[in-house]
Amino acid sequence: MCLSKKVLFVFGIALCLLLGFAKLTIALEPVKEISSVCMVNDKFMGIPQIEVHVQNKTYYGCCKSCKQTLRHTSQSRYAIDPFDGSTVDKAQAFVAKDSKNNVYYFKDESNYSSYHSGKEQSPQ
Repeated sequence: MCLSKKVLFVFGIALCLLLGFAKLTIALEPVKEISSVCMVNDKFMGIPQIEVHVQNKTYYGCCKSCKQTLRHTSQSRYAIDPFDGSTVDKAQAFVAKDSKNNVYYFKDESNYSSYHSGKEQSPQ
């Protein structure tokens, strides 16, 4: 294949990705025990974490530093829903994890199910 054909091929693949012809999703499974999530590192730890109470909500951190971060940095208590891009309070989110124990926060179980099944977001 000559250089110009290779460039066109790569450009075509990139264009397809940009236009959304190849939607990538990550295989996730629900987290049953949200208390096992460090909400600062966004990792499933497998054991109960330190409870942090802020404004009548419970968050979890793995160490004193994470506890302080959750208490004093409001951004640490929020995430972006990977399905619809909305801002989600981690204490109220539906939480799922990937095979490397990274966690993802969804607005609700419906958003998780839609993301998990590869459905497109409905226009609003």
